[in-house]
Amino acid sequence: MSDVVLFTPLVEKTAQENLAAFIDLCKNKLAVFGKDLPFDDFVWDITDSVQVRGRTERIRVYFSSWDTANDVEPKSMPELFVSFAKAYLRYQHGFKPIVDQGVRVAPLRAICAALEEIGKDSPVDVDGHVLNRAAQLLEASNSAARAYRLGRRLQNISEFLTEKRLVKTALNWKSYIKRPSDAQRVGKEFDDRRQEKLPSANDLDAVAEAYRLAKAPEDVVITSIAAIMCSTPDRIAEVLTLRADCEYQDRLPDGQEVFGLRYWPAKGADPMIKYVIPSMTDLVKDAIARIRQHTEGSRVLARWYEANPTRLYLPEHLEYLRGEELTLEHVSEFLYGAPDFLVEAKAWLNYRKLKKRRTQNNNSWLPFSDLERAVIEELPRNFPFLDNGLGLKYSEALCVVPLFFFNQQKRALFFSLNSITHGQVNDGLGASLKHGKSSVFSRLGITDPDGEPIRINTHKFRHYLNTLAMQGGLSELDIAKWSGRKDVRQNRAYDHVSARDKLALIRDAVGDQSKMFGPLGHAPSVPSITRDEFANLKVMNAHTTEFGYCTHDFASTPCQKYLDCLNCNELVCIKGDEVRETNIRRQLEETRDLLAAARKGVEEGAYGAHRWLQHQTQTLQRLEELSAILENPMVQRGAVIQLKHLPSTSRLTQAGQALGMDLSNTSDLPQGAALLASVAIKGSLYGENE
Repeated sequence: MSDVVLFTPLVEKTAQENLAAFIDLCKNKLAVFGKDLPFDDFVWDITDSVQVRGRTERIRVYFSSWDTANDVEPKSMPELFVSFAKAYLRYQHGFKPIVDQGVRVAPLRAICAALEEIGKDSPVDVDGHVLNRAAQLLEASNSAARAYRLGRRLQNISEFLTEKRLVKTALNWKSYIKRPSDAQRVGKEFDDRRQEKLPSANDLDAVAEAYRLAKAPEDVVITSIAAIMCSTPDRIAEVLTLRADCEYQDRLPDGQEVFGLRYWPAKGADPMIKYVIPSMTDLVKDAIARIRQHTEGSRVLARWYEANPTRLYLPEHLEYLRGEELTLEHVSEFLYGAPDFLVEAKAWLNYRKLKKRRTQNNNSWLPFSDLERAVIEELPRNFPFLDNGLGLKYSEALCVVPLFFFNQQKRALFFSLNSITHGQVNDGLGASLKHGKSSVFSRLGITDPDGEPIRINTHKFRHYLNTLAMQGGLSELDIAKWSGRKDVRQNRAYDHVSARDKLALIRDAVGDQSKMFGPLGHAPSVPSITRDEFANLKVMNAHTTEFGYCTHDFASTPCQKYLDCLNCNELVCIKGDEVRETNIRRQLEETRDLLAAARKGVEEGAYGAHRWLQHQTQTLQRLEELSAILENPMVQRGAVIQLKHLPSTSRLTQAGQALGMDLSNTSDLPQGAALLASVAIKGSLYGENE
């Protein structure tokens, strides 16, 4: 707070004047993110101001527009809004520093996009309609949980604009985005949330297969990290800051041996032990040994520079080069471990402005001292510490590798030091396959059974182990301790046990079914559905058709399909109804003949044939889908079958579309009579419109 200057708006000033004063204060008088912060730049590098555990890559904030935020080359938000966004970010961070700047930038992008839709670009024009539109954008592009958090940030911006008199009209806006409920454990919403948070059985099989097949060093390291995370409910930052000597073994009073991983929560603090699932002990030991094997060279390098901060490290077989003039082959062998990568070595030298110099030996490229100076200058910032907060040195870290170790387009630089990042692990597991990135699964030819790529993020493993622990009956306190949480209530976000699983757990605990009384004893052992789902499935009335049952309520409206039952969403079929199954099979064969006739008509140029072709094609697809379900032995007799929804378009609406009229517009409704007359004159809906 020492470098924070409060902004006090003036009542007599307009919103534009207060906005200009606010931007000027934040640009020229605040020291948040550093006094030399390039305020006007499109990208801010705030690495030195934001400490993120386990992260060593640069931390940057991009003031990109809503539409281009995820592009390879994003575009900036327009002026004047981008200046306000920068000022707001700097001002707020002075009062409440946060790690994830994205939760503050995203609502600003959404507001800017909402303003642009109405032809505005200044925050003084923000009103309730703009904020509602911004909330819609955030809700549509984020998960329910994140959308709720961003909605709260959006509300904070609204309150700030009003408090600082930066808008024309005072705002009293509240975010309508509701916090997702963790209590509901039945229905599609719960199933979708569970599927999003947990790895599937195919995902876990893919990880095991990749671990077995991995040969390339980068694949071995990625799959080994995944194996560790399948065994303990770690955060990825905790795994990436493990020490090389993290293994812990002990013997319980009953003689049982236990194995765990040792973590250092903070500098100087006592280490904590996270125990590994017993059945996974051998796997974790093997995974750590594999990682240690491929990272030992980097730790040797780090130990050298700790002891010799001004001297270049050379492998023993290259020690004879110290102080000598170096050829390009020498540089290649030093950089890439072999003398053959001359093009890459020359590019590296040129990038660092180490041009070829005249030497005593005309075959040489540069003096040894030039290479020594360039390499030492490229040691990581904060070296020898990988994480200052933990007191973790590069020489002690398990997950330390050469630069470009995971890059498929560049060769690893053996002389360099780099820690493994969260993004590199997620990319390796297929969490992001855009921009041409490959995963360990794609490189090994591992896919889902349907051929889709495997996509896993590291946090899914933590959710998975927590859910298993809850299913197994581990206490909330033990789960929190095992997962490294301070508050037991945080377990709820990781609890994806369904209502059916909880019921089964209770019943298994009781054991004797005859001793169960009340609701527990009478609860059915079948999946439950939500009230809304039940309402959608419940058939209030029905009458028979030749293919099944029509559930349309004729007291409300007449039939809009004119007996085109197969293309109607209100048709319900029952497997085992032999008469109607026979009708369906007969209609399938007839439709194939009609489709062939329609195709012939199109080829011959018959009037209206293409409309019949379209209709019969859709009908055949519906019949084939229905027949496949009826023939499937996995579908039991008596099952209620309703095909996926088609756009619910009435004949009248179809006619309106054919004539270029929108009958959902009330202004067009008086033309209904004229429309029907027009249709009658022009002929069938399946005929041509002149």
